[in-house]
Amino acid sequence: MDTVPAAACGEDDAVGCKLLSCEVPFLDAGAGARISKWQPEIVKFNCAFHNVADATSLASSVAGMGYAVLGAHWRDDNSFSLRNLTALNTMASFPAPDWDRMNIIGVRDPQMTHVLLSIGRLYCGEETRIGELRVANTIRNDYIARLEEALAVAQSSDTFKLRQS
Repeated sequence: MDTVPAAACGEDDAVGCKLLSCEVPFLDAGAGARISKWQPEIVKFNCAFHNVADATSLASSVAGMGYAVLGAHWRDDNSFSLRNLTALNTMASFPAPDWDRMNIIGVRDPQMTHVLLSIGRLYCGEETRIGELRVANTIRNDYIARLEEALAVAQSSDTFKLRQS
């Protein structure tokens, strides 16, 4: 498999690139034409956490350019503010995409689509487990801090000092 070096380049140098990543809020009207000209093997549109209300037309345009359209759904809905990837699947498998938590990935090669889906699903499982462990660790640390605080308060009280005598 080829390495994918990330580098800023001019528009003419981007033709035939392996991977193109686009921040959706910064796309302009000519983006579709440039992407068609460049024909990247994989193109990723970052919609997650950019207040994107609806990217349905973008997903349709990506499909119209000959890409298999995948969605990557991110979670950021807990009190600990841990973001993690929760699902990577074909866009059609998301009945009503939450666009502010979704990235769109276009893949030209069917074999690469299969590989990304397989690895992506494993990665999502790992991310979910890591998120659960982080939450459990945060709760544990909070519990320990509260016990230590309660012990410090108890040790400073007159009742505790009398019991020690």
